Amino acid sequence: MRVLIVEDEGASLRRFADALAAEDFASAVEVTTARSLDTAIEIIDAVDFDLVICDLHIPRETGGEPEIDHGIGAYEYVTTVQPGAPTILITGSGDDRRARQLAAARQPSDIFGVNEAYPMADFVFKDEMDDCMRRIGDIVLQLGALEEIELVTGSSEEWPSALQARALRIFARRNGAKLVEVSALGGLSGNAALRATLMRDAGTPVASVFAKLGPLDELQDEASRYHEAALRLPAGAYAPLLDKVEGGAGRVGGLFYGLAEQHQSSFFEWLARSPEDVEHTIARLREVLDTWRDQDEMEEVLITTLRRDRVASSELTDHAPALGDECWSFEKRRVPIRRSLQHGDLHGENVLVAESGAPLLIDFANVEALPSAFDPIVLELSLVFQDHSPFLDGLWPTPEQCEQWHDLDAYLEGCPAPEVVRACRAWALDAAASPAGVYAVAYAEALRQLEYSKRDPACAIGIARSAAITGTQVLGAG
Repeated sequence: MRVLIVEDEGASLRRFADALAAEDFASAVEVTTARSLDTAIEIIDAVDFDLVICDLHIPRETGGEPEIDHGIGAYEYVTTVQPGAPTILITGSGDDRRARQLAAARQPSDIFGVNEAYPMADFVFKDEMDDCMRRIGDIVLQLGALEEIELVTGSSEEWPSALQARALRIFARRNGAKLVEVSALGGLSGNAALRATLMRDAGTPVASVFAKLGPLDELQDEASRYHEAALRLPAGAYAPLLDKVEGGAGRVGGLFYGLAEQHQSSFFEWLARSPEDVEHTIARLREVLDTWRDQDEMEEVLITTLRRDRVASSELTDHAPALGDECWSFEKRRVPIRRSLQHGDLHGENVLVAESGAPLLIDFANVEALPSAFDPIVLELSLVFQDHSPFLDGLWPTPEQCEQWHDLDAYLEGCPAPEVVRACRAWALDAAASPAGVYAVAYAEALRQLEYSKRDPACAIGIARSAAITGTQVLGAG
């Protein structure tokens, strides 16, 4: 258990250390101290804590004059940066009213998975160290119980971070699970997308869920997008949001979506197992997502703007010679697009497929109004670039074929799943305001892969060049 104490008085720190040393759980507690607001901010940014204890009177910088504003500043900073961490305010007798107000402003949360709300903030007087020790002992006990929940993964690459694992265990404990089988479904930066099967024991499953684990502010945004957009889709076409973990794991939380037993294959897995049914699945997926196209908006957009929305110019500096003048000329053009709500990350791991071929959408973190060709282009290109694609390490496509992306016959020679590419390309062309809009979206999305994909960069550059050259021809002289 990690505890941060924000306190400038040496005598108070010694009293805390002596009281902790007398407890049986002392060896399970790692204590970090900050003697000023500036130091506290630096530490809070760098280290995650299970409990933060903050004196109301501390200096701004080491050796400065203690003031209540600085103590409140440290307290408010930790509750903003690590909103899932419980806190204790230390106060003198004259500050108890302000401490009560601050503590009352934080809502209790089920941070241990026991289906009971736990106080996220409390206060103690400086001479009541026993109360502080009781709180620490309780947290040590509860964290130990969470750690007893076993996580089982297929490989080290699928293992969530320590805080992500904490959020997953909190959810599992709420539902009586003793073991969780985990498999990765992707995720970027500080996020993890997992399929998790909760088990009461090795042979008794509780439920199967899609878990999105990551920074709490990002998850709150995703939940908002889910409620605004997913509920407009046909029933059964999206995974229902079951629960949230918003406390207990510092700056990290979790969203947990229900998965029916029949939706256990990703689109990539379905493609490998039932290639003859994939066209039918794409047709059904297209029908589902067309529900969002009830408010299409037409506009004309500079292609540079579309590209910058996906990848910054600074990321392309090293690739400029390979891209050539054709790409930069294309970026100066304007293209008509039809903008509508899009999933925003429709790769083959974010579509699950039932045995009937019915698709189920997961992960709504990127839902927003985008060019209408966006989703089918992302799905098509995920066959080439996404880390879990069954074709990532295959012979198709070669960099030379990527230069022919606009010519499906040439591009698809030797392709293991030509029907998927053709169906996605037809979907994109039908959805777009013009073919040039499809090429503009593909151009930007291909360049984005230079930052994220393990594939040979020549493939992304080839597709981008093909889209730029063909898009320029479609737009004509101008």
